[in-house]
Amino acid sequence: MAVPKKRLSKTKKKFVKLFGKKKLINKLIKLYLLQNQCLKLY
Repeated sequence: MAVPKKRLSKTKKKFVKLFGKKKLINKLIKLYLLQNQCLKLY
């Protein structure tokens, strides 16, 4: 479904406000998962 850019930016801002505190934790988890995937590949 097509979503207008203005609406998307609004949702993004809301998301950032709601999950701003968890942002760093999520980044660390993503990096950890990526590292695990890389280790599995090699």
